[in-house]
Amino acid sequence: MRRRSAIVKFEGELWHACVFQRAADSKETLNRWQEDELAYLQESFIVEPMPEELRPLMNQALEEWKIREDKVFSKLGMDRREFMNRFEEARESLWRGGFRWPLFALGVGDRVYGVVLNMDWVNLFGWILPRADKANEKQHRERGRLVTALFYSELMLRYVGNSEHRDLVRIEARWVLANEGGDNGQV
Repeated sequence: MRRRSAIVKFEGELWHACVFQRAADSKETLNRWQEDELAYLQESFIVEPMPEELRPLMNQALEEWKIREDKVFSKLGMDRREFMNRFEEARESLWRGGFRWPLFALGVGDRVYGVVLNMDWVNLFGWILPRADKANEKQHRERGRLVTALFYSELMLRYVGNSEHRDLVRIEARWVLANEGGDNGQV
């Protein structure tokens, strides 16, 4: 029997303990949330502080992530800084309608495929954990940017030729959140 990922387990536990979703208070709000992923994330979710009893599971999840991170950079043949610089250039190219982003996606996409399991992991590392564990927000935010960039890169490969795909809009909203400073718990 295969062992359940500590990251998957932690994501579920942290979401259950710390993340609360508001209902839209009007049809206008609901329509805005359906059209604007960033507004939806910022306005509809509240993240409370992480209970201390989740810290051991968090540490297991972070250890599991570190192993994945080391493996992907070994496959890429570059360090974190170089990857992030190249990713940010590609991301800017994508939204400006440039030609560099498909080259980046084709160059790294297959090597980053599967490192980040899904958008839930992006949510966990990109904006929930930095808000739930304020004592370590800086480290979590740095890791969250990387997790988001890796999954973003995978999506770029998936949607080469379709730069307006909804998943690219969704990941861009999460990229913005992963790069924001701290706040009072509201996303």
